[in-house]
Amino acid sequence: MRARIRFSKFGSMKFLGHLDVMRYFQKAIRRTDLDVCYSEGFHPHQIMSFAQPLSVSLTSDGEYFDVEFRTEHSEAELLEKLSAVMGDEFAVSRATRLNDYVKHTKKVTSMSLICAAAYYIEAKPKVPVSLKHIRSFAEAETFPVLRKTKSSEREFDLMSGVRELWLLQEGQPVCLRAAEPSLFTEELWRTGLAHWEGEPSCAGFACLVDAGSEKNVSADLVAGAVSQIAGIPYRGTDYHIHRMELFGTDGGKAVPLWKIVL
Repeated sequence: MRARIRFSKFGSMKFLGHLDVMRYFQKAIRRTDLDVCYSEGFHPHQIMSFAQPLSVSLTSDGEYFDVEFRTEHSEAELLEKLSAVMGDEFAVSRATRLNDYVKHTKKVTSMSLICAAAYYIEAKPKVPVSLKHIRSFAEAETFPVLRKTKSSEREFDLMSGVRELWLLQEGQPVCLRAAEPSLFTEELWRTGLAHWEGEPSCAGFACLVDAGSEKNVSADLVAGAVSQIAGIPYRGTDYHIHRMELFGTDGGKAVPLWKIVL
């Protein structure tokens, strides 16, 4: 059977890189009695694939990996057994049973489904970013930025990849820019900030941006744009960035990855 696991990464674990996170869950599964599938060959490894890796220093409530088991397990059983072996700063929140692969068809992984990501971005104390700067960014029709790759750099319109932008004022979400229908549901606010470290402030905002292999907008680009409006150089250490959720395409619609059973 195949399953998709949703988990949170917070606290000091935000400093673990992707390979360390992968090794952590491989060891965690070995500590359970779940009969995980292994690849064949001289160096067998657990059949496990992660969705879009999280950058070092970011926390998250919306991380995912797909894994295969030799026998059937209920979603409740998977959640219970994995939760029992988690450390203090990792938490498994959902387990979704996926459809079995169909022979002679291309395998669908969570990474290939991703189309958008939701983040909560907050300027740290003493960083001169205000509500005025965030609103100015939300109201911009275009915002050209330079994206650098290993081999080149090119300019593109950042706003073309920003689908939604929200503020939290006195605990209530305030829309500055939204798609129709909005993906910022009450459930997303609750589960996406389950392990947020600190109280959301007026210098913080949530955004939904394009993600995936075809078109990807990083949270760093969005935070950098707000810094540019504020007239200060961008430094990653000026912001606390928390991934709230990853979304995939199902039937032409964007939905949280845990709702997709492909």
